[in-house]
Amino acid sequence: MTETTEKGTANLALHLTLSHRIITRALQVIGQSCPKFGAEGFPDAATREGFACYVQSFASFLHAHHSAEEELMFPFLQTRLPEAPYAMLIRQHKAMVPLVNHVATVANGLVSGTLEAGQLGGLHHCAERLAEGWSPHFKAEEQHFTAERLAQHLSPEEHNHLCRQLAEYTRHHLQPPYLVIPFALFNLPPAERASLAAMLSLPREEQLPGEWQEKWQVMRPFLLE
Repeated sequence: MTETTEKGTANLALHLTLSHRIITRALQVIGQSCPKFGAEGFPDAATREGFACYVQSFASFLHAHHSAEEELMFPFLQTRLPEAPYAMLIRQHKAMVPLVNHVATVANGLVSGTLEAGQLGGLHHCAERLAEGWSPHFKAEEQHFTAERLAQHLSPEEHNHLCRQLAEYTRHHLQPPYLVIPFALFNLPPAERASLAAMLSLPREEQLPGEWQEKWQVMRPFLLE
């Protein structure tokens, strides 16, 4: 996908697609890394820390994404696109909560040193279960919230208003920002990275604060260039 967006241009369909791609890639990275580290151990402390930060950032990003949908997007769209399966989508969110909570717990254990590489089987299982539920979930959202359908049912003013609200909410909930913002940006290739930064008013790659560097760079082996 090469479509881009300028700052201030509303494009909810693209916002969803990019968020979904970040989560999809992260699940793939976690799912591939767990067996490797579980069998071989972490090669060094930096890799262990980087993986833990990556997993923590994934849990934070997924939580922020689902919360934004439930608190802002779904209520706003229900009266305009009533045919979308909101109840089903929320049930799917709730089914993922205990899995995401376990993912976050494992990451905290890696950070604190209470969990060893050989105990990553539970994380791998959670990532696999999340991936199974994730694919039909995001495909249903993208099927119902297309750019064409949104343009038919929302005025430009409504579309802009919703996108501004979602951007502000998402920025506020990407915590800690020095990890989760780079996580979001660098799970996308450069063109899509620029689109996400513009859409959410995030710092671009070259604008990331210098004081963040030593905190997020440890995740580099798991991110895109």
